[in-house]
Amino acid sequence: NSFIIVTDNATVFYNHFNVTPNINGSNLALANTGDWVSLNNSLGQQVDFVAWYNISGWNITALGGNLSLQRFNLTIDTDTVADWIAASPTPGY
Repeated sequence: NSFIIVTDNATVFYNHFNVTPNINGSNLALANTGDWVSLNNSLGQQVDFVAWYNISGWNITALGGNLSLQRFNLTIDTDTVADWIAASPTPGY
């Protein structure tokens, strides 16, 4: 039940969400057309993995708007497009 917020501009992020990010100034970039994120613990063991692709079925209403793709059930392994929704961003909540 932990989270980390990464942004390229802490001031803009804080002014928009009223939340202070954990890491800023990063040149991290994730592609809207498909990409992946691997979360590892301090031992380097993978604890979660998320991938998305620009293929049929993905809810692309989050692209270019004020929505984000979010896992709607954090207690299960999310292996399919059905495990995601487009919703208002909720950083840190």
